[in-house]
Amino acid sequence: MTQYEILNAAQSILRLMADNGIKAEDVRYIDMYGEWCRLKGEGHKVEYIAYYLSERYECNRATVYRVVKRMARKI
Repeated sequence: MTQYEILNAAQSILRLMADNGIKAEDVRYIDMYGEWCRLKGEGHKVEYIAYYLSERYECNRATVYRVVKRMARKI
């Protein structure tokens, strides 16, 4: 399969993402955001969650906060 074939097959969803300012690269953060929601739902403190996820996903806490803000944005 070529890059063209993949882009052509996913054209409508990619167009929707582009129109709403969603970065395709954010797919790497889906699991992290899912964990954020789970831990928040369990009642953990935000600072603890940010620290835990930054260690687990090898990024800094600011990245965790930016990702959460982007993922929680209403479209």
